[in-house]
Formats: sequence, structure tokens, C-alpha cells
Amino acid sequence: MTSNHQKNIPPKKTDSEPSKATESKSAKAPGTASPKEADARSSAKPHRRRAYLEDFKKTQNGDYQYEGSRYACELSEKEWKKKSTGMAAAGIAVLLLTIAAGCVPSVGLQGSVFVLLPYAVQLAAACSLAWACARLWGKEYPLREYVYQQTVCKISLRGGICIAAAGVSVIGELAELTRHSDKLLSSIPFLLIEVIMGAAALALLKNAKKYMWKRV
Repeated sequence: MTSNHQKNIPPKKTDSEPSKATESKSAKAPGTASPKEADARSSAKPHRRRAYLEDFKKTQNGDYQYEGSRYACELSEKEWKKKSTGMAAAGIAVLLLTIAAGCVPSVGLQGSVFVLLPYAVQLAAACSLAWACARLWGKEYPLREYVYQQTVCKISLRGGICIAAAGVSVIGELAELTRHSDKLLSSIPFLLIEVIMGAAALALLKNAKKYMWKRV
């Protein structure tokens, strides 16, 4: 016959029976989601990317008219046309200079990861920068909100990445020349083009930050 003390002893937990605390921790672990939640997140992402489509309203003629916010600086429309043309030309110049630097048979581009890797980052950023600047060319002014966010708001970051990546490439190239001084002449064009590209990107950034934008 068992005593009352023995009756009140709870059964021991086995390894096959996880505790509620463990279950709650595993259920709340960050980064985990059920298949339904994952599908819901994936379907919600494209909606957020294209949220600006809600600003287009269908007219009686069947056309779509933009009725969202717009952004403008203190320039007139005629002055902005000139400014946007110059920015588009500068962005394309940065891209062309970056491509030209990659065509030079410098010692670093022939096998040094410290030159090739930052140059690849520079090339990707230059393509993105040129696209953002080219989108400003010929766009109606004041700029639509989504155009402003995808162009003016992105130029500083992309231009900064171009300049930083070019600087790392130049440092890597100079480091390679300390071991291959006999190939100095073949690397000089690469160094010069990178410096010119950095100057062009810096001038573009200064021009882009010159004016303050506001919602109109």
C-alpha cells in the first residue's frame, strides 16, 4: 500500500517527452515559419514592392492616371531638364570609365582577388548608378514619388559604393605592383582611369546633394 507522500510525487519526464518550455522556445525560435506563413510572406513582398501601383487610378477613358505624391527641388522645370541631362551623362560616364578600367591588362586584374573582387562590386554599383541617373532623363517634373525614391534617394549610396570599391581596387593594384614592379607601365592606365572615375562619381554626388527636395 502506497503512502500519501508517494501518491503526490509527479511522474518523471523522459527524453522522449519534451517539456513545455522547450516546446515554447522551439515554437518561438526566430527565423522559423510554417509553410503557410512562408507563402504569405512571399506573396506579401511583391505587393510591397509594387505598392505605388495603388496611386494609379483608372479614368473614364480607360487610361490610368497617377494621383500619388510628387517631389520637387527649388529648380524650375526647364532648369531641372538641364540638370537631369547632366546627371544622366555623368552616370553613363562613370559606367563607361569602369568598363574601360576592366579592359586594361593590369597586373591586379590578371589574377588578384584584392583587385578583381572590389572591381566586380564597382561594376555592379556603376551599372545601378547609371540606370538611376538615366531614369531621371526625360521624366516629368515634379518627380513621381516612386521615381524619386528609386533615383534621387539611391544615387548617393550607389555612387559611394563606386568610389569606395575603386579605392580598394587601387590599393590592391599598388600592393601587387610592389611584387611586380616590372609591370608598372601596364598598370598605370588602370590606376588613372580609376582615379578619373572616382572624381566623376564624386562630382555627381555633390551635384545630387546640392538641392533639397520636398513633397509637393
